[in-house]
Amino acid sequence: MSPSVSRSGHLLKQEVTSLIQVERLIEYIMETAATINSTACVINTANTFMTLMTTLLAVRSPNISPLDSNNAEYDFIIVGGGSAGCVLARRLSEIHSWNVLLLEAGGEEPDFADIPGLALFNSENSLDWSYRTVPDERSCNGIGCFWPRGKVLGGSSVLNAIVYVRGNPEDYDQWEEFGNSGWSFKDVLPYFIKSENNHDPSIVDPNYHGFNGPLNVEQFRHLDENAVTIVEALKELGYNEGDFNGAHQEGLVLRSQHTAYNGRRWSTNRGYLQPVRYVRSNLKVITYATVTRILINPQSRVAYGVEYILNEDSNTVFTVMATKEVILSAGSLNTPQVLMLSGVGPREHLEELGIPVIADLRVGYNLHDHTYSSGVVYLLNETSKLHCSQEENDYLEYMTTATGHLASTGVTQTVAFDKPQNPDDAIEYMFIGCENFTFATEPYWRCAVRTTTATVFHPVGTCKMGPSSDTEAVVDPQLNTLLPRGDTLQGLPDEEYPTHRGSDHEGENSSQNHDLPTLSQADP
Repeated sequence: MSPSVSRSGHLLKQEVTSLIQVERLIEYIMETAATINSTACVINTANTFMTLMTTLLAVRSPNISPLDSNNAEYDFIIVGGGSAGCVLARRLSEIHSWNVLLLEAGGEEPDFADIPGLALFNSENSLDWSYRTVPDERSCNGIGCFWPRGKVLGGSSVLNAIVYVRGNPEDYDQWEEFGNSGWSFKDVLPYFIKSENNHDPSIVDPNYHGFNGPLNVEQFRHLDENAVTIVEALKELGYNEGDFNGAHQEGLVLRSQHTAYNGRRWSTNRGYLQPVRYVRSNLKVITYATVTRILINPQSRVAYGVEYILNEDSNTVFTVMATKEVILSAGSLNTPQVLMLSGVGPREHLEELGIPVIADLRVGYNLHDHTYSSGVVYLLNETSKLHCSQEENDYLEYMTTATGHLASTGVTQTVAFDKPQNPDDAIEYMFIGCENFTFATEPYWRCAVRTTTATVFHPVGTCKMGPSSDTEAVVDPQLNTLLPRGDTLQGLPDEEYPTHRGSDHEGENSSQNHDLPTLSQADP
């Protein structure tokens, strides 16, 4: 019996085809780990494992993306094969008479990215644009924050912590209040339900959840022992368990919902694109294709094509034409970049760079992100739940059964939402690096914020959605770019977020992780 390690079946047939080979791989990892200082076994064993798996699994599909001929013509051109782009490619290609082209700057999604417990290893490599924020004395200890963005089919749905959370209905209702008709929670809820395939109907309400969509949702198979400890403490404080994607968001969840299936990550690439990519002749996907410019007629302001390069080779520029629409879904950071390279953006900035201005719009001026400040450390009476001697067995267990510690993201599977009643912390703690300041003084807190505040990797809003009367808006409520007289260039979430629940003005971040809203908003 030789079960395939690869669920998709097309990346590993020649590399790892039998359980015996997997066991030999784990044996080699164990032998290698034995030569490493045991005090660093967790990190070093994981690094060894991921190095080997990257070598075996980070290969391109045998069906290599074909080169495109110059001036080829499609009905729709989708720029960016991330959380929204994969959804659009599937939905638009359902109309057999429409020819659809999807251009992705990264490559194929490797199978090692499936492993929830090693999600952090998906960043700062070839799957990631590897951005960093500009150094700021008010965060990340002044050296700039790590800011991953997916550069792979599936985009950041391949890099994230796969938490399935929609956010509070008030977020969406406020979007509509600011002139974005059709974006209230009652309007967007059917699209959340349409996309979802929840595998635990015992805890979810069918009025809020779906069971037949392309996006698999389940609870992790493994329950982290530390998560149990935290939940027990929260219950002592009066929190109740519930469904934060249901009618009420307040409360806690011991096993939160995740975009996973049978213990493995379920990206938009796996859920939406892979099932149709090789069976629809009207859908073409080109990987390692970096779009450098949207072609826009300066008189009519209509987008009619794109230019792109392959494998970062700037010596050869390819051109493709669109007869219906160019859809820009390159993410919160790359979408504004492509727009500005195409002549759409703040006039003063474009003229400074010598780029001809086609439309003077506030592209990139509404960037918001979620932040956090870490540093709470506390002691338990019990010994650590982590044991170095069990690390190697964890890898073998996951590779053979998709269970065990690696089948979850650890303690982060526990989620709690609350309306704060008391702003004073019940725990006093000392931040590393701030020992020279008196606790709870203004200098102390300035040091703490400067040292520990960082991003949660949820940038949004760089192409703000709003009515034509909104001078800050880049796209209208139909997500058409506000080009005077032009309407064939669309921007897709998550760059268009306009508001945040509880804010007194437009343009702030919303209360949820952004992969799910991005996906659902792209699913017509």
